[in-house]
Amino acid sequence: MDLSKRLNDNDSDVTAVAFSPDGLTLATGSEDKTVCLYSTQDWSLIKRFTDHSNCVTSVAFNLDGSAFATGSKDKTVCVYSATNLSLITRLTDHGSCVTCVDFSPDGSILASGSYDKTVCLCSTKDWSVRKRLEDNSKDVKTLAFSPNGAAFVTGSEDATIGVYSTADWSLIKRLTDHTKCVTSVGFDTDGSHLATGSWDKTVCIFSTRDWSLVKRLTDHKTYVYSVAFSPDGCALATGSWDKTVCVYATKDWSLTKRLSDHTNWIWSLGYSPDGCTLATCSKDKTVCVYSACSSPPQSEREQVLPAMKEQKDALEHQHPAELELDLHEVHHETEMVAREMQAATPTCPSRVVGHSACDAFSKDKQIVPRSDTTQIFISLRFGEALSAGKALKDKLTARGFSVFLCAVQAGDNLMREIVFNISKCKLVVILGTRTYGMDTGVGFSTFQELEFIINRKKPMFLVMMCEDFEEPMAQFHLGSSIMHHPWHPATEQEQTNVPDELVSAIACKFQSLP
Repeated sequence: MDLSKRLNDNDSDVTAVAFSPDGLTLATGSEDKTVCLYSTQDWSLIKRFTDHSNCVTSVAFNLDGSAFATGSKDKTVCVYSATNLSLITRLTDHGSCVTCVDFSPDGSILASGSYDKTVCLCSTKDWSVRKRLEDNSKDVKTLAFSPNGAAFVTGSEDATIGVYSTADWSLIKRLTDHTKCVTSVGFDTDGSHLATGSWDKTVCIFSTRDWSLVKRLTDHKTYVYSVAFSPDGCALATGSWDKTVCVYATKDWSLTKRLSDHTNWIWSLGYSPDGCTLATCSKDKTVCVYSACSSPPQSEREQVLPAMKEQKDALEHQHPAELELDLHEVHHETEMVAREMQAATPTCPSRVVGHSACDAFSKDKQIVPRSDTTQIFISLRFGEALSAGKALKDKLTARGFSVFLCAVQAGDNLMREIVFNISKCKLVVILGTRTYGMDTGVGFSTFQELEFIINRKKPMFLVMMCEDFEEPMAQFHLGSSIMHHPWHPATEQEQTNVPDELVSAIACKFQSLP
């Protein structure tokens, strides 16, 4: 993680940072009473807002990026249009400094916390106060909605974390694992973990399943003031008054990097939506912008690419007849699994309803050479995501990955190739379209494919290409606990334009695996 840019457009502490959902804009708040908007394309200053009369403490965008809100020591919340960069409204519902703001995932509520010990929940329809939470005995310092909007948490100077159900705004749990003021809270992307920072110099990691303490991180020397998970869930960044940012690998909570480019304490930090940029702000009046993405390790590329080239050269010199796979040389373990899967595979030719990544997509038999170096297996239904699969494979291959995308005719060869490559791969990327997981009754469909992936306990990355699955098999196995990335191309042409942030997220997931 390298420092790529330092922004120094403020006259005092930079106290808050937030990226827009499309990643094209970075908003910052400062003690100089201003809010700055930057273009992330060249880090030029787009606009400076001067509507607050005291320090700006917090900033947050709504999920569709159409608006952003700012909190201030002037006791108000300003809501701006991100489209025409104008002030929409000013909320004056608090009696003291507003310390934190956040929008609900569905955009219907704007929450704000204050030194007045309360949280105001305002309807974004008419900006009226829908509910006021008054369960804290001291200042409310921080708050956040869970990614699915079902839970809401607050951190207070009373050293506790309040957990609320958004169904009725009842307090369902109070966490008391910190010994001093809780300054920051943040959920990971799938909502399975909550991270909290505190004046007690520690970061606590909680499982949201039962709100139990999973890990306590103790690498900072003084107050921890900010926490943020990377969008892919592979990293956690924390900022402290010890002037450093710690970056942890969430697979084992090990400290992987300590950033020390600021000359004074860290107020806030945040990742861009694609996870490739980390922004931090400080009392030193600057914002540091770091490059957080990396390509696959060079050693991996050096091993994989020559093998792929050698394989390609060998095939070019073979007689076409010699390309036929020798099925007697299949790995012994794969043979046994294949027989098991064959026995479980129904054959009902009359039930053809579409093609999967394991079904034939051409009447001409296409043989793909077996490779022992498959790193990523792409699972999809041809009838719904073939173009997307091909484009994604090309982009991942360009980054040095060895990728398998099924391209053989349905039948015994097909099943063995699928089983072999799933067995050998390190990560399965599932293009989750509407009927993914359907048992077509022909060949080896995504129903059997998903079943085998689950049975082999293969790490998965879900590209969610629909609002919800039709198939119960997919609904059951591909729930919110699976790392996923939404992508909804409306046409086949749009499927060929795979977002770079999606490719980067898959690369980060792969690199996080042991």
